[in-house]
Amino acid sequence: MGASRLLGGTGENEMTGRRIEATTLAIVVLAAAALYAARLSHVPSFLSNDETAFGLQAHAIATTAHDENGRLLPVYFQMMENVWFHPALVYWMAPVLAVVRPTPWAVRLPTVIIAMINLVLVFALGRRLGLSRAAAIGASVLLSVTPAHLLHGRLACDYLLPVPCVLAWLIMLIDAQKSGASWRFFAAGCILGVGLYTYIASLVTMPVCLFLSYVAMYSSGIRRLRPYVMITTGFAVLLVPAVTYLLAVPQLYAGFSARYGGANVDVLHDPRAMFELDIMAKRWAVYQSFFEWGFLFEKAETHVMSSTYTSGIFLKVMKVLIPIGAYHILRNRLTTFTGLLLAAFFSAPLAASLIPEKYAIDRALTLLPMGVLIGAFGIDWLLVRRASVATWAGRALCAGLCVWMVVQFNEFYREYQFNYPIRASPWFDGNHPGAFDAIVQRYGSDDRTFIYLSNGLPRIREQWKLYLLGHRRRDLLSRTVVFTPQDLHFEVVRAGSLLLTGADDPVERAFQKMPEVRAVTQITEPDGTPSFTIFERTEHSVLYAFDGTYSAEVNLACAPGRASDRCLTLATTAACPSMETLTVANNLVLDSCGYLQPVLLTDRGFFQGSSTTLGIRVEGQFATNGRFMLSGTHMAGMTRYQLDFSVTKSK
Repeated sequence: MGASRLLGGTGENEMTGRRIEATTLAIVVLAAAALYAARLSHVPSFLSNDETAFGLQAHAIATTAHDENGRLLPVYFQMMENVWFHPALVYWMAPVLAVVRPTPWAVRLPTVIIAMINLVLVFALGRRLGLSRAAAIGASVLLSVTPAHLLHGRLACDYLLPVPCVLAWLIMLIDAQKSGASWRFFAAGCILGVGLYTYIASLVTMPVCLFLSYVAMYSSGIRRLRPYVMITTGFAVLLVPAVTYLLAVPQLYAGFSARYGGANVDVLHDPRAMFELDIMAKRWAVYQSFFEWGFLFEKAETHVMSSTYTSGIFLKVMKVLIPIGAYHILRNRLTTFTGLLLAAFFSAPLAASLIPEKYAIDRALTLLPMGVLIGAFGIDWLLVRRASVATWAGRALCAGLCVWMVVQFNEFYREYQFNYPIRASPWFDGNHPGAFDAIVQRYGSDDRTFIYLSNGLPRIREQWKLYLLGHRRRDLLSRTVVFTPQDLHFEVVRAGSLLLTGADDPVERAFQKMPEVRAVTQITEPDGTPSFTIFERTEHSVLYAFDGTYSAEVNLACAPGRASDRCLTLATTAACPSMETLTVANNLVLDSCGYLQPVLLTDRGFFQGSSTTLGIRVEGQFATNGRFMLSGTHMAGMTRYQLDFSVTKSK
């Protein structure tokens, strides 16, 4: 009877412990969700171009099952002419956009959900690695307040998506080793295969994890061939769609190579090049940068989207917990899988190291949960029962570190919510919402005038389309014209139409001198810097006698004053200067080769501008027929330059 009572009490205590554990984890996740979702539409200030591209593709999949280019459920998404993105975020985002409009909050919400899943997975992994309940909960808390995790957990980009795959792989691998179930090894391989479709860095990270799986399995005493076959098969099965799509769409590989050509290595066709000594030496400095003390804990000098520049990628408290945790693992808790945790931590930046760019934490975010779990072992060590005085000292130190963590996170979070949006807004491609709000407010459903957007604004079509979809004004898409200065003809633009340009860009500067339009609104960034200008078409009309296309022969002569002086030359391409063309539209002169700055002709056709090279002052009189000259001279030190354009009207 006594034994049964004891066993019953033990089971009841275990159930109570699990309920407390689940309740505490739920509270942590809900509190983190509130922090991660707060002001999600406004911090960061605007959707970046990448976020906009993901939002549009996900909305297209949700509403038509085709991407923006008309492909049915593609394996990869073509965002621009030679830019392809991995599909996981698009398909993860699509169910959300199937039920809500693609507003900034809705577009970013799926990434917040990924961040919350990471908190649950890091707890589950911590328990399987032998952490106490308190330390495993601590791992979730530490990850939730990790600056780099919060920053990327609020962006509608795919940087964070490899993290849950790596965590789930480790969980499944540990369970497979303990149970010996073949299907778990297969599932672990499948998880890594899914990870291949999350982010471009995963094309390196996931195979590295597969290799680490083999090492861990062998170290744990697995000698049978079947587990190795099962995990490899799981990975290979998920690899098939990528390989098939790559063969069917060869420009996909060209797109990846073009975006990340800084590696200077063709991994697909010449993988051995990665192991050349000079390549490895150059990448070693990049790899080391991810473990610099200041970058980890003090100030992360990385891209503004990835850092507030007021903290490292971890809070300062981690510079105490990670060393203690590493000591605790190596001294007391070293097993096959805690060793695998350390290996995963140090291998996390391998993919990022292929690109010659230091501190690019967005390419190595799997570093974060591994570092957090090592830090959680530090908590575990502090909470270990010892002699009474030592036990209380450890607990007091742990409590003090918790208070320090709260203070640090409060400082970081306040900086992120209030100062970071102002400082980072230019990197999020400008205050498009402010410009679009001002335009849409002027256009009722019965307004027949058109909206003109300058093609010189990066990704303006995509930004405008997503905005209209999110504000239920799709009707304006059919009344939108994206123009270049060459093809804009004011005689067909109705009076009252609005035209959007960048602030102080060549189009805006030209418009300021034209009587056909007048500036009505200037849009500013959160810091007050002008970002866009809205013009309105006036009733005024001008006949531009010199509009048209002109062919030009260009010659830059140089007379060095001394024998040691070296002459500069014009930039050359396949088309320039041999096919140089000057286009005049609304008296604005545009040079196809970019040798001349855009400038307005006078009403009588007099040209007075400057070259982009050396700033040579060029002048001349345009003519509607025959040949005419635009010329200028310039002294650079003792060297004399003569720039001549022999121009003939083509049409």
